[in-house]
Amino acid sequence: MPWWLEQPEGQTLKILFWSRDLLFSGGPIQGLVASSVLFGFLGLLGLIVFGIQLRATLVRPAVGWFWVGMAVLTLALTRSATVWVALVAVMLALGLALWARRLRADRRAPLYLTAGAMIAVAVALAIFARDALFGLLGKSSDMTGRAETWEKVWELVQQHPVVGWGWVSYWPTWVAPFEGLDTKAGLPVPSAHNAWLDVWFQLGIIGILVFAPLVVLTLWRVWFRAVDQPRRGPGPALPYATSALWPWLVIVALLVQSITESRILIESGWLLLVILAVKTRYDFELPALDTEPTKRPWRQVPIPRTDRG
Repeated sequence: MPWWLEQPEGQTLKILFWSRDLLFSGGPIQGLVASSVLFGFLGLLGLIVFGIQLRATLVRPAVGWFWVGMAVLTLALTRSATVWVALVAVMLALGLALWARRLRADRRAPLYLTAGAMIAVAVALAIFARDALFGLLGKSSDMTGRAETWEKVWELVQQHPVVGWGWVSYWPTWVAPFEGLDTKAGLPVPSAHNAWLDVWFQLGIIGILVFAPLVVLTLWRVWFRAVDQPRRGPGPALPYATSALWPWLVIVALLVQSITESRILIESGWLLLVILAVKTRYDFELPALDTEPTKRPWRQVPIPRTDRG
């Protein structure tokens, strides 16, 4: 049990436990963060970062592959359906970025048409074949009660559609209108399980008009940083850098998760979004291969000496 909760008498709801001792029985495990969804997303971030480090030769192969393996093991043991969907989206995003690097900037129309078609197919499957799709992920068609939560939140959105109910981040479930709004497994729900609906609920259309440009412009900038050759000044373009891909992959993961979780608005999700938004807006020193030196053994590093004539 978490240290701030007393062990209740009788049968205890599984969701109350910080850890459910499922490591050696296939999961889903919760880790130190006490949530299989959050822990699984950390595994996905780890897979992105460790994979980039390994490919860019920023770490020794043995070290890199070890941590890639740990990230994959975390994904497998957390068994989070939303994270698996985000992983598929990240893999497709990586494929699109690598394809774009092979094309000139004025010849990327087929790529953009392909990306649009994939998004359209994903939306169509989620709407018209959600029973089969979510069944493959081990989820019900209402995504474990999320549809019911969205309906209840939407009813409140319609009461204050322009300015919302006020920003509170995590819902204070002991005050109106959050009190008794929705419960799952006997516990109050602390978010809308959809970042965009949560912003509309709390900040209204005004909030959407602020949040959406922030996300879209950040997505736009990290995309072109990932697929365009970096330049420093009017000279020729510099070689591509593997490290330029990680912001693109991370924001894709955040956006896909924002459909079924509100994590992009709080804690680590919000921090990552702000870092990407600010860094890509003001940092004009684009990464290149000279920022990714191969790690050399310490015995091969020369020791500077000064002549004392």
